[in-house]
Amino acid sequence: MTSSDIKTLAICVALVAALALLPDATLYLALIAFSVMLVLPKGRAFLKTLGFRQQDNWLKTIGLAVAGWAAVMAVQTIVANLFPNVFLQEGGGVFADVEGNTPLFLYSVLSGIVIGGFVEEMLFRGYLLTRLIRIFGDNKATTFAIVLATSLIFAFIHVYQGAAAVVLTGIFSFVVGLIFVRTNYNLWLVILIHSLFNIVTFTTLYLGIA
Repeated sequence: MTSSDIKTLAICVALVAALALLPDATLYLALIAFSVMLVLPKGRAFLKTLGFRQQDNWLKTIGLAVAGWAAVMAVQTIVANLFPNVFLQEGGGVFADVEGNTPLFLYSVLSGIVIGGFVEEMLFRGYLLTRLIRIFGDNKATTFAIVLATSLIFAFIHVYQGAAAVVLTGIFSFVVGLIFVRTNYNLWLVILIHSLFNIVTFTTLYLGIA
């Protein structure tokens, strides 16, 4: 392990520790701040190492994003049907106030795209997952373990949303992580999947059909 790898691993550990220790109210502000500090000093070349790259065909990428969203929904539905007791909570949980509330709905969608789509994907998939794979290797077993580990961390930061949300976000993160790896680390694709997932989720909550 090189000195650069050790430094990168230290940053990953610091990120995970911050996610574990920060209270809910400041967690997402910290994620945004960490993203800014991570990216701004390094510029465009660094963004490419996270998976921000030119798309050959944006329509194809959007189509793949829709397919990825459908895959996430399918897996979540299967798990929910297999373990119904985990999902007894009805309504929108901590987001119940979104129903019929247009300003809150618009704010939730915007934050779901900016924080969920961009910030979370950039940190969890673009940085944390790729750096751990670079350090520990990219064989199938190691990659699977890293995708699983980062998904558990991702699920943990959503614990304030309740047990059902932890399970669902863990599933979401795992499926999206696999898609990210299988598409040669295409960060734009998983950003679109995450954004679409949040848009659909908040729309169903707003309309009262969740």
